[in-house]
Amino acid sequence: MARTIRTFACVAATMVIAAGCVTVERFSTSSTGGQSNAAASAMRVSGDGRYVAFSSGATNLVPGIIDGNAHVYRKNRATGALTLIDVNASGSPSGGATLGSMSDDGNRVSFITDSQLVVGDHNSLGDAYVRDVSAGTTTLASLMPDGSQIPTGVGSGVFAAEFDGTGISLLMEVGAGTIPPRNRLELRNLSTSTTTEVLGNSQVTTFQFSRDGKHVFANTGCFQTGGCFPTPIVLDLANPYAFTPNFCTDAQAAGISDDGRYLAFSGGRPGPTCPTPPLRYDRTTGTAMSFGLPTSASTDPGVISMSGDARFALLRAPDDVLPGGTTGSFGFFLSDLTTGHAERVSADAANRTANAAPDFTDSARISRDGHTIVFSSGATNLVADDTNGQHDGFARIGPVPVITSTVPTSLARGVTNALVTITGLEFFPGMAATVSGGGIAVHSVTPSANGRQVVLKVSIAANAPTGPRIISIANVAAVGIAGTICGCLTIT
Repeated sequence: MARTIRTFACVAATMVIAAGCVTVERFSTSSTGGQSNAAASAMRVSGDGRYVAFSSGATNLVPGIIDGNAHVYRKNRATGALTLIDVNASGSPSGGATLGSMSDDGNRVSFITDSQLVVGDHNSLGDAYVRDVSAGTTTLASLMPDGSQIPTGVGSGVFAAEFDGTGISLLMEVGAGTIPPRNRLELRNLSTSTTTEVLGNSQVTTFQFSRDGKHVFANTGCFQTGGCFPTPIVLDLANPYAFTPNFCTDAQAAGISDDGRYLAFSGGRPGPTCPTPPLRYDRTTGTAMSFGLPTSASTDPGVISMSGDARFALLRAPDDVLPGGTTGSFGFFLSDLTTGHAERVSADAANRTANAAPDFTDSARISRDGHTIVFSSGATNLVADDTNGQHDGFARIGPVPVITSTVPTSLARGVTNALVTITGLEFFPGMAATVSGGGIAVHSVTPSANGRQVVLKVSIAANAPTGPRIISIANVAAVGIAGTICGCLTIT
């Protein structure tokens, strides 16, 4: 049985970045495309979107899994191959596990289980393991700085385990049996087999780990009743310090860029220095930007995930915050800070709204390159032949155009019907294009049959401003995901 995919052909559009070619694919299926008999949850996606990981209690995805407990899987979207992750060195499955995270290349997957998968694991707690798929190895990662296992006690165990971009450093939220049970952040180096305490006695609730492995953006809480708000902090692992932005209160850490410069916040109370949430904060300039999705009378949008370059954010908001949504339901949306555009993600390939709300935030992520969004939903109209009645895992993919050169690189004011040839990759019929700065009309956008060139027919007003311009180009129906820009045209 083939993979379940729905792709709609690109169609003509007005010459603005507004819509494009998009694919919606169901991936929580067997290697042959068979439907799952249980729900999928806890989605993760590799940096380029090729691999996805998820948890499921299904008994029909791989042979030998009949217990009905949740197990962790990795799907290769290019080949359809499905791999059971929570296994020991001989390939025998655990008694049940939850997904932690996946390395940027998709090869290493962390998971949490109280099963004893290696010799020497005898604390009967939820421990963090790492499965290296290509090497076929399973490694116990949740060891304390002195090499011992997590001690048994109230609140003991691992609650989260996140990789950096390399898959070498694994950051873990660990409950070590303290009274009161305040959790720690422990950093495990899988190359040197050493553990370092990053943050102790903190009651961390959630955290994000930057791709460069140098920065942690975490939510910490407290135990007092009344007047106690979550406190987002930033840890610089190369030169440790805690940084708390002071322009918002009651905010939630929701994302961090690859280099740790940009932070994504959910919540927060608007004020003189705090824009309407959600927002992106630039640690270098000390400035903040709203993500641009309209707010609702009942609730503000919440940030779920952010792309590695901090351009795109995946948001959860009332579905009717954009036209065509369902009142009383929630949806997922993509916000593009470069173009200011927002679009609904929880929809089929023709942008028709899902007939059921997507699952909550831990079941959705955006890839670091901003190209692929994965989410879980009980909708039955996102792909064809969805008849299992389960909450499935879906990927929404937009082909991203790549610009390598432009000819000519300059045009004079007053020229009419001039042809600008852009060379690159992933140019599809029905593309949309704009040129910044005003005084330029784009009459047509014509891609070549092989997708390697696109020709713009443009006219320049006699009084158009001179100087460099930015060309924005996108495949229709995937704004943000499938858009690219270049500063490759000058008006003289």
